[in-house]
Order: sequence, then structure tokens, then C-alpha cells
Amino acid sequence: MQKPLLLSVLLAGTLSVFAHPANTDTVIHPTGNSNTNHQAIIGFKGKSYFIYHNGALVPDAGSFHRSACIDYLYYNPDGMMKRVVMTSEGVQ
Repeated sequence: MQKPLLLSVLLAGTLSVFAHPANTDTVIHPTGNSNTNHQAIIGFKGKSYFIYHNGALVPDAGSFHRSACIDYLYYNPDGMMKRVVMTSEGVQ
């Protein structure tokens, strides 16, 4: 059986649509037993949030049993996103 492909979310930045990305970094690593990640970023009341999914609720069920998650998203002084720290608590 072929091992599933695990995907990370990467951020790339450039100053021109014609240039290759100058800055790349991983925003979030693969999430447990979920081999994909579909994310959203929202701002609400002055804070940024990163929404994604993992397979935490049913650890042995495979990639298609997904749990929605939300964690804080922070930025570096230069405007690049910091790596998202996955938590089991979420946000308050």
C-alpha cells in the first residue's frame, strides 16, 4: 500500500507579480492523521485567526474524518506570518 502524501501549508512572498518568491516558510505542518489541510484566515475584533482541520477526534479513522480547528495567527514585524502553533484548546 502506498504511504499517503502529507501536505504542509507554505507561505511565499514577493514584491512583484513577475518575481520568484523571495521569502518562503511553513505556516503549518501536516496535521496528525489528516494528509491534507484546507485553511482560512480571518480577522475579528483586531485579532487574526487560522482555521484548519485535523483528524484528532477519530485518530484511527483515516484522512476523511476531519475535525475543524481554530488557532491564533501572529505576524512578524516584517508582515510575514509566523508558524501556527496547533493546540487542542483552540482560542478563547
